[in-house]
Amino acid sequence: ADSESDIAIKAFLKYIETRESNNTLTDKIKTAVENIKNIQATKGAYMIEHLKIRDAMRRGLEEGIQQGIKQGLSQGIAQQKAKDEAIFKKNKETIAQKDNQISRQNALLNTKEEQIHLLQARLKAAGLSSEL
Repeated sequence: ADSESDIAIKAFLKYIETRESNNTLTDKIKTAVENIKNIQATKGAYMIEHLKIRDAMRRGLEEGIQQGIKQGLSQGIAQQKAKDEAIFKKNKETIAQKDNQISRQNALLNTKEEQIHLLQARLKAAGLSSEL
């Protein structure tokens, strides 16, 4: 007759060969193997989910950076446009002031030329030389 340990060894060897459990020892082994497989499957699913989350975060970060760049460019363009408009306004005012100065100087020059012509006419009428 087989001893209890011989029966256990035979059951274990049969379990290894067929994956069929037929006693307490092989039931425990089968349960332990299934638990390990479940843990491994859970780890794999967790790792896949972790990778998906990490990829989503990376994409979100990249999109955020791109959006920030676009927003920064828009703000920079708006600021530069405001500066350019201020410079244009100041230049326009300066040009208007210079035009007014030139107009006053032209008016003064015309007045001086008219005075010179009047003096030349008077000198001529008086018979004097009109070389000025």
